[in-house]
Amino acid sequence: MRWKDADDIALRRMERAGADITSTNQVLAELAADWASPSGQKVLPIMFDLIPA
Repeated sequence: MRWKDADDIALRRMERAGADITSTNQVLAELAADWASPSGQKVLPIMFDLIPA
């Protein structure tokens, strides 16, 4: 079994158990809430660092 397959199986098991599967970018976006706010402006560079070129 490949690592990717094992990861996918683990994620599906967590989902079935009630976990909300999300990405780092989604969590950061939800924490920022308002990109124009001082907090949002601090999170913005982190988001750009996480996006693959």
